[in-house]
Amino acid sequence: MTNIDDSWDDDLDGADSLDHSHALDRTFPFGETYPLCSDRFGNPLSHEEILRSGAFDDDRDFSDELDGFGTFDEFDDDPIPLPWTFLCTAEEIREHLVALVGPERDGPRALWVIFLDEGDRALPLVIPIGDLPTIVNRSMVANLAQNLRTLVDLNAPGGRVAFGLVRRGGGDRGTFEAGWSTALHEAMTAVDVEVRAVVAIGRDRSRVLPMSPVA
Repeated sequence: MTNIDDSWDDDLDGADSLDHSHALDRTFPFGETYPLCSDRFGNPLSHEEILRSGAFDDDRDFSDELDGFGTFDEFDDDPIPLPWTFLCTAEEIREHLVALVGPERDGPRALWVIFLDEGDRALPLVIPIGDLPTIVNRSMVANLAQNLRTLVDLNAPGGRVAFGLVRRGGGDRGTFEAGWSTALHEAMTAVDVEVRAVVAIGRDRSRVLPMSPVA
């Protein structure tokens, strides 16, 4: 999981943006027979590379990519959600994110980013970012928004994003969730990418946060 703190550069070993190879270190390995829109390190693929890679073989082994992330069976019976699922409501996005985060919702502060195409289908691209600071670093969020805009343009022009704000004692609108939700809405509005939902996720509860007004 990518780590960030008040110093974006320090935690990414000198990376100035999410385009750096260390910055997006995991695309969630769904194991479906669809071409991914990024490589296993989260680096976006061009349309030519996507077409060249084609679909995965059905017998592709993802066990190595899942090492260290546990299984959802250890936490509950929620299956890993499939890519290309239609997520037409905020409640559907909440359910998708909760199942996707799985046992990590019993962990420390993190931000999970999912991408939807213009038809509201979930793309097979997920960015989990760990060690979120309690107080929002707005310059870091602005940098993140610029890079998310690039990923949307590359992989799903006209698409949008949704966020999961995860912490063990979260799942509701606390100070941490309110500050990050507002900052994310403002930053994504500045780069002209729609935020479909921001979901607060804790160990025992979750909820869709109110849409933050942006001046």
